[in-house]
Amino acid sequence: MHSHYNDYKEEDFLLDESFIRYCLGTDAVAIKFWKEWLEKNPDKKTIVENAKRLYFLLNGNNKPAQLRRHEADFRQQFQQHLEAGKQNRSAQQYTYTSWRQAVRRTVLYGLPVFIIVCTVLLFISRNDRTEQEGKPAYTNQTAYGEHKSFKLPDGTKITLNAGSKLTVSPDFNKNLREITLDGEALLDVAHNRNKPFIIHTPSMDVRVLGTVLNIKAYSSDHKSETSLIKGMVEVTLKQPGKQKIILRPNQKIVIEKDGYQIKPGDARTGINTKDSNYVIRPLEESGADSAVNEILWTKAKLVFEDDSFVEIAAMLERSYDVTIELSDDVKTFRYTGTFDRKSIEEILNALQLSRYFEYTIAQNKKIRISRNKDN
Repeated sequence: MHSHYNDYKEEDFLLDESFIRYCLGTDAVAIKFWKEWLEKNPDKKTIVENAKRLYFLLNGNNKPAQLRRHEADFRQQFQQHLEAGKQNRSAQQYTYTSWRQAVRRTVLYGLPVFIIVCTVLLFISRNDRTEQEGKPAYTNQTAYGEHKSFKLPDGTKITLNAGSKLTVSPDFNKNLREITLDGEALLDVAHNRNKPFIIHTPSMDVRVLGTVLNIKAYSSDHKSETSLIKGMVEVTLKQPGKQKIILRPNQKIVIEKDGYQIKPGDARTGINTKDSNYVIRPLEESGADSAVNEILWTKAKLVFEDDSFVEIAAMLERSYDVTIELSDDVKTFRYTGTFDRKSIEEILNALQLSRYFEYTIAQNKKIRISRNKDN
């Protein structure tokens, strides 16, 4: 009866309602069924555990109630967005009908009046098209210190990191599935060969058919990244020359912006061409969590990989909703490490052990950091 489960891959389990209830631990029948099924199919234990781990990663480790609330909010607002589109189409139909009536009136009022009417209607029609084309797409975003998980109408699962903004195109899922991201997101893209999924960011466009990937592309940061966990993607660089790069599983591309270029001999660069502004690197797995470093933010962890204090300050600002002011004498400090996201004081105290600095925290959540005590 349930023999089809033997052919399931990770993504198939994630689409099964019974398996989801088993992951959430909210359905005694589902829990009993899957425990017994695993006992009868011990060879499937690894793939089931991977699917379960991936489910919680994609949920951003949110509690079930939080996930349901985020998804319900998204669906409600997206439906309102669609209804607004229908109203605009009705307005266009009204304009077209009015134009036909104007033609008929030509018989009564003559050509001069017809020219005036057509000119007015053309002006209205152009304004209507401009308004339609300029109609804002649906946007979902997170505040500093907040994560949010939800599904798009095509079934794609998304977890947004703090301080991120995701915009869904007005005609999403019609011919293409296009979104725009400013920030960081973990995406499990629903497979649809006929409707490619395209993520636009300030520095690159990422085209996928069905895959799991993490994109970090804050417009305020000097570098952006796409990390491929499963599947295959095509990355198109916006500068220079719209170069196309294919990423394979367990690879990531790092793109430097603002004229900054990666040095070919750098030990951290991985594979890159001379004088390029990007590099392809392998993903690094965290031994303790059995997950790649690039998605540990979904487990409430902060990962620094030879990052400058300027980059770290930006991450801390988004994670803790604070403002950090760095003196020039600490901006060049670099740190590597993985930290549980507890209090910001604990993070700063840990960083002090590597390169010493002083800091003060004001009541308005403004943090000043320098090498001097009087900061």
